[in-house]
Amino acid sequence: MQRLTAMALSAVMLGAPGAAQESAADAVAIMVFDASGSMWNRLEGDLTRIEIARDVMEEYFHTRDTSVPLAVIAYGHRQRGACSDIEMIAPLARHEGADLAAKLRALNPQGMTPLTDSMAMARDMIPPTAESADLILVTDGLENCGGDPCALAAELAAQGIGIRAHVVGFGMTEAEINTLSCLPEQTGGKLILTNSGAELAEAMTAVSTPSPQLEVAEVDPVEEVAEADTPEVTISGPHSVRIGENFQLHWSDTINERDIVAILPMGADEDELGTWARVGESRTEADLRAPADPGMYELRYILGQDRRTLATAPIEVITAEAEISGPSAVRSGENFRVQWSEPINNRDLVAIVPMGADEGELGTWSRVGGSSTETDLRAPPDPGMYELRYILDEGRRTLASATIEVTTPEAEISGPDAVRSGENFLVKWSEPINERDIVAIVPMGADEGELGTWSRVSTSDTETYLRAPSDPGMYELRYILDEGRGTLARASIEVTTPEAEISGPDSVRIGESFRVQWSEPINDRDIVAIVPMGAEEGELGTWSRVGSSDPEGDLRAPSDPGIYELRYILDEGRGTLARAAIEVTAVDIEVMGPDKIRAGDTLRASWSDRVNDRDIVAIVPLGADEGELGDWSRIGSSAMQNDFDAPEDTGMYELRYILDEGRITLGQHTFEVVDAMAALGDGVMLTVPETATPGASITVTWSGSTDGADQRIALARADQALFTWISAEPIEELIEVTFTMPEEPGYYEIRFLDLNAQDVLSSARIEVR
Repeated sequence: MQRLTAMALSAVMLGAPGAAQESAADAVAIMVFDASGSMWNRLEGDLTRIEIARDVMEEYFHTRDTSVPLAVIAYGHRQRGACSDIEMIAPLARHEGADLAAKLRALNPQGMTPLTDSMAMARDMIPPTAESADLILVTDGLENCGGDPCALAAELAAQGIGIRAHVVGFGMTEAEINTLSCLPEQTGGKLILTNSGAELAEAMTAVSTPSPQLEVAEVDPVEEVAEADTPEVTISGPHSVRIGENFQLHWSDTINERDIVAILPMGADEDELGTWARVGESRTEADLRAPADPGMYELRYILGQDRRTLATAPIEVITAEAEISGPSAVRSGENFRVQWSEPINNRDLVAIVPMGADEGELGTWSRVGGSSTETDLRAPPDPGMYELRYILDEGRRTLASATIEVTTPEAEISGPDAVRSGENFLVKWSEPINERDIVAIVPMGADEGELGTWSRVSTSDTETYLRAPSDPGMYELRYILDEGRGTLARASIEVTTPEAEISGPDSVRIGESFRVQWSEPINDRDIVAIVPMGAEEGELGTWSRVGSSDPEGDLRAPSDPGIYELRYILDEGRGTLARAAIEVTAVDIEVMGPDKIRAGDTLRASWSDRVNDRDIVAIVPLGADEGELGDWSRIGSSAMQNDFDAPEDTGMYELRYILDEGRITLGQHTFEVVDAMAALGDGVMLTVPETATPGASITVTWSGSTDGADQRIALARADQALFTWISAEPIEELIEVTFTMPEEPGYYEIRFLDLNAQDVLSSARIEVR
């Protein structure tokens, strides 16, 4: 998938390269805007998708190239659950930006996502004179009305004229938007993914700035076709077709890919087109749809350049017959099965509408498709007499109808007489009317349609858990029909004030884990927390869920000393039910290590105490910022020391004990890193050559205090344990010692050892090479 920059998106929505130079009759743009209920979802902070889109699109409408006519179609803004909720809110014309912005701001997202039918409406709005068209789908979700966007993409690709379908998705995953990639892939459009409020705003705002002028390849002008040189073309199709039916026609040869094949009334004027398609490249057949009115028609092959007809063939459009059936009666909001005879066109409709509704009214509807002759519809919320209709998509004419009665449903709901604030409780209901119906708890006397805390009923069970509101008082349980949101049953329930207790130690050290106990939880998602004394209600600080298995758990003390309080916080409404004071005290840690060490040597760090086993011991440059870690390790729960490799760079460093909570330093030790070959001594100075050849003899001398009962001069490998060696000589009365160096090249070390004190009084490196 190609993820476009804001500038690329600008090019999409302002038109293809060179669009500004095309005439109004040549290029058009039609936007399909998602105003479904999911547009109220939040992206970042308090801004919803619709709020961001309104602001960004207002800027776009004011800055776009108005020489390209624009139409705007919206869906999902007038009725919940209605796949027919599609409206052209602005016809194809040159509009003032303020007018379009006002129309978009008036949309109230609440319904479904019939994006395929909306894009089909956009296609049908393209005028016959258009040379190119950009269809721009702005959506935050996928088709949920049974449409097939990829089938529509194939239809658009076969249309002949330059139709580019672009998909601008936001708040969608990459997997979701990829299911719509067929639209731009088959039409040469763009697929654009934006997944945050800031990203969407930046990308959409960019369309108000004209794109850099793109180079447009010159196209050789189409040579005029003289009357005398016009080639012969024949066209053919079936002798007859049913009204609204798709049929295939053929022609003998293509003169120009922008020529037109059409079906129109017999004897229609030369410049009339009827239903038509471009012939395109490399094909001699196409599908057209028969008109809605029976009668004699003709197929025509029409030159795209001057609209001259080169070939004709007669075709009769005959009346179609259809049948539709369903149950004689259904309950309000209930899903029910509808059957019909063989479909005329897979885009025809089956619908339930009030008895005697105007022709073309849809009510609740579904496409018939091409693979089945039955589907489910949902009964309207208002009882009464209705009719099922089979509606021809072409012309929206009713071909068949059947009477059906919608009756008043009955339901029951029950629960406990009283529950505590925030408590989960069991609610039960009678057999559901529709699996998308709702059970809810709302304040007594709440407006019809208010939901409060709610859940879908489903068809697999007749009970579920709801959570009581945080405010005590009288409430009612409601069984709410999803269709129309009318209440079918209700039962009173009282929400009472809960009681809770919490306790812990009187004091803890900063960053320390400590045990907290509480009384029986109200809800397993309630919270225990430690917060500064007097913190605002709802503040959490360091916290944990209470769960359902044990009335105690661990919290970690904050990093700042002071007076705090433990709180038991109700998850519903975040009100505090219980509190207890606790003091957080400071702590000092002593860190120990060498004062001087060679680069790369093993450095042993130790510390006097531990606060939390996730605290950190680290080596950092002297004066490093608080919280900087460098080379570090967790202290763990057992040892009070840890070995590090000394830094390779010489200089001054610090060993730090760092509290994991807040990353503050509780203790430190300063040390120096010297060169890897430097001599180290504690009152004794060794004199050793820097290098020697393999097998050579070297003489070692020393100066300084040598008090000690058992002191030795030792030759060892540089990485050998301190009190092991290759050879060693007691000092006694000696003032120098001779060693024969090993044959193996590498780094070695001469050590002045005090075995009784278990101390290295001095050491010096020598390289054998």
